[in-house]
Amino acid sequence: MAKDNEASAISSETIDTLDGQVKKGKPRKFFLMFKGTTINTLVVFKKGAFQAKILQAKKDGFKGDVCCGIVTGSGKNLIFQLPGNSEVATAMAIDNWTENPEIKPSKLREFLSESGLEFKPEFSIVTNVANLQNPESDDEDAPPDQAGAAATAAEAATPNQGAAEADDSGLTTKLAEALKRLRPLMDKVIESNPSRKGELLATFTQVAGEIKSQQLEQAKQKITDFAILLKSLISNAKASEDIGKNQEQSDDKNGLLKRLKELSPRISDALSGPNAARVQELVGQVKTLVKDANFSSASQVLDELEALLGKPISDSISLVALGKARLEWNAARQHAISELRRLKEILREVYEGDAEEEAALNNSFQRLDSMIEQMTEELGDSLDDVLNADLAQRPALAKLAKAILSRFTNFVESDEIMSVIDDNEYAPDMIVAQPLRDKLSDISTALA
Repeated sequence: MAKDNEASAISSETIDTLDGQVKKGKPRKFFLMFKGTTINTLVVFKKGAFQAKILQAKKDGFKGDVCCGIVTGSGKNLIFQLPGNSEVATAMAIDNWTENPEIKPSKLREFLSESGLEFKPEFSIVTNVANLQNPESDDEDAPPDQAGAAATAAEAATPNQGAAEADDSGLTTKLAEALKRLRPLMDKVIESNPSRKGELLATFTQVAGEIKSQQLEQAKQKITDFAILLKSLISNAKASEDIGKNQEQSDDKNGLLKRLKELSPRISDALSGPNAARVQELVGQVKTLVKDANFSSASQVLDELEALLGKPISDSISLVALGKARLEWNAARQHAISELRRLKEILREVYEGDAEEEAALNNSFQRLDSMIEQMTEELGDSLDDVLNADLAQRPALAKLAKAILSRFTNFVESDEIMSVIDDNEYAPDMIVAQPLRDKLSDISTALA
């Protein structure tokens, strides 16, 4: 939100541009200023540099992260195109680009609705410069809405009677039919890879327009390229699915073999006891079932074997709790690094250009960079070693993990900035130290 009530979250110029131009199919530049998932302002315009418009929004009292792109659409449907790589960002004339902002289409729709704009927005990540349209164009023959065009683009590409008669080779009709045949394949790709939806719909619509406007050679080449792309994406999706299944089977197999290995000391002891024959039989069954990839049955036999062997050697470490704490620690650490970087940007925005504060600002940056450097993956790696170790090796690795844990705990508890960073005056919503303390405490408990 703005600092005052003078600047509207959506200006009348943006409303006029959306209502009078974008919904009629004309592409225009846009930027969103947001904080987390909360949208503070949307600006849509035809000409001018992004940076100048962003600076004006800041002067009007708006703050937050910024994502820039091109908005297209027709009727109620809007597609907000964002750059998916540096090449597309350069083509859009965007200096600093945000990949996959946290904003959901539902939040944007709600934001527009608050200003009386009943649109159906959608985000699209563009990775191909060829799919971009000129946002400064005055062309009245704007392309159709991408969101709704997929169902009718091929039909629209079919020539009228006059055009068909002028096309002696019948190439127009052939291309329109070829494009129609690609539709089911495109739908299948979108179903398995939704992130490519905007890009694929844009290409489909663009080719349909080229067929209709008799740019036949260009359309012919694009249909060929489009078909190759779709088949490649289908193959990649199937390969990923196969890899996933194979990986899952490999994980099951490795888990069972590791579990059997951990039982080895107790199995050796049992082979000299009264249950030796049964123990040997069960061990043989497990190995055979694992070899046959019958992992479910192998797990059941292992359960029986473990019960027969009795209680394990004392191990005070809770692997379930430690595994959970390790994952949560990684999330807390990443969050802390992200927030420290955000604090740097806030300080830069507040004090940059102030000569009296320049030295203090540089010192603060160095201090924050030093803190980020200390937030290494060392503790997480050490916990992984403990979790993956055999029972006999685990105590020594746990001792090492505790030493690293102690160092991190001392850093969080004794660092001056950590003591004041939560709810600080520059970012009252910033919570960094307490989540770190909580996760370190959980790890300590699990290692006890």
